[in-house]
Amino acid sequence: MEQIREAKRISSESYFVQDKYYNNSYFFLNKEKGVLGIVSEYGNMGYVLDCTCKDFKEILIGIDPYYILSKLKKPVFDLKGTVKNLREWILETRKENNCTKEQALEIWEMIEEIEQEDIEDEGYIFKFFNDNRLLIEEFECDFFCDVVSLLIAKKWTEHDKFFINYIWKSFIDLLKEEKGLVNE
Repeated sequence: MEQIREAKRISSESYFVQDKYYNNSYFFLNKEKGVLGIVSEYGNMGYVLDCTCKDFKEILIGIDPYYILSKLKKPVFDLKGTVKNLREWILETRKENNCTKEQALEIWEMIEEIEQEDIEDEGYIFKFFNDNRLLIEEFECDFFCDVVSLLIAKKWTEHDKFFINYIWKSFIDLLKEEKGLVNE
């Protein structure tokens, strides 16, 4: 059975952006199919809208930069944000009388331990609470482990922010210039 259905040469437009640090970024755009490829020192990324849109460039010009960034890559784990979310959640849970003062204090101390360890790794959080699951269940507060994944915070790195605020913006400016939208 044939594994490849179709292979053919297609045309793409290419764009080049170089930042003040001489980091190069190449953007490849197939506007007929809605395909964007980026090869850069900020990471190699791609996005496929997979459509026969009238004007893929217009879509890219109008799209929220952080939305497209979320399609190109994923934000990283945010320890401070996660600790904040965990604390807010345990305070709310206690206020609603869904756990005792002792249970809340025990989990609060676990959160402090996580903060002191200062390990920027999402897997560590899950391992930490899994390793302490018996203690948590002893306090009949096992629902806490079930919501930890919802409390994990994410953030964009400074590298990502630089890419989207300067490199991506320069690429979009090139597209606008092509379309005669320079002054907008």
